[in-house]
Amino acid sequence: VALRAELGQFRQQLRDQIGQMVYPVHRLDVPTSGVLVFALSSQSASQISQQLQRATTQKIYWAIVRGYVQPEGVIDIPLQSDSSKEMLQALTKYKSLHRIEIPQAIGVRYATSRYSWLEVRLESGRFHQIRRHMNRISHPVIGDAEHGDLRHNQFFRDKLLIPGLCLHCLEMAFEYNG
Repeated sequence: VALRAELGQFRQQLRDQIGQMVYPVHRLDVPTSGVLVFALSSQSASQISQQLQRATTQKIYWAIVRGYVQPEGVIDIPLQSDSSKEMLQALTKYKSLHRIEIPQAIGVRYATSRYSWLEVRLESGRFHQIRRHMNRISHPVIGDAEHGDLRHNQFFRDKLLIPGLCLHCLEMAFEYNG
C-alpha cells in the first residue's frame, strides 16, 4: 500500500513537471533502485508493456553479491511463477566488473569476506529473477532480506552503512514506433 502511494505521488510530481499525463510501463522490486519507464500515452504504454512481456527489451542491472563469481556466466534455471506455481524458463547472464576482499570475518568459516560487483542482463523477466538466480548459485545479492545472507546483509548495514538492496537497474532499451 505504501509503495502504491509513493508511486502515485511520484507519478503526480512527474505529471506536474511536464504538464501532461504519464503512464507507468513497468515496475522494479520495492528495494531495487534505478530506471523507471513512463509513457506519454496509454497506447505507448501498451506497446512497451507488450515488449516487456515478450522479453524483447534489454535490461541491464548492477549487483553486489557475496563471494567471487566466475568472470562471466549464464544461469539457466527455471523459476516457479509467483502466481501460477508453474516452472518458467529463466535465463540470467552476468559479467564480473570488480572483486574485493575485506579483511573481516563475517562467519566462522572464512577469515575474510569476498564480494563481486556484477553487470547482469536478463533474458527473461521473472519475479525476483536476479535475486533468486544469484542465491541458487550461492552468491546472493547483498541486502536481499528474502533470498540473501543475513550475516553479510547485517555487516553491510551496520559496518559499511549500506542499508538497502545492492541491486540497481542501470539501463533499459526497447524499440518504439511512433
